[in-house]
Amino acid sequence: MELKKSELENVSEATKSLPTKLLPRMLIVCTVVFSIAFLFVWLACKESFFSSSSKNILEWTAIASFGIQAVAFIPAAIMQTEKFYDLTGSITYFSLSLASLFFGAQVNFSENICSQLQTRQMVLTGMVVVWATRLGSFLFKRIKADNVDKR
Repeated sequence: MELKKSELENVSEATKSLPTKLLPRMLIVCTVVFSIAFLFVWLACKESFFSSSSKNILEWTAIASFGIQAVAFIPAAIMQTEKFYDLTGSITYFSLSLASLFFGAQVNFSENICSQLQTRQMVLTGMVVVWATRLGSFLFKRIKADNVDKR
């Protein structure tokens, strides 16, 4: 997908309009929010943080969630857009639901996967994946058509 010349000019104008005083403030706020979130994760887990045990799937999903959101935030902040906000949220739900299903249950991928999981786990994860896909694609199509998020 190539950007047209006018779109490239808009991107460069957006980066110029980002106040330099705002960037340190955004970094401080992000650091505080990130630290508070990890404090809650740490308090929720009984075992040591960042251990190699797969029982600590909560920590790894929290890290992955913040990682996905941080990677999506960088271009959104530079371009001053919210176009990918809902899509990124859906991708996060989709990815972490599947990851927590397989890694939380300690699935051995060389054996039959379905025999290692409970029906409840598969049904609930499937429902989350379907909902995230449906909602994320609907909201992304809507913002692409309207070119602005009116919420």
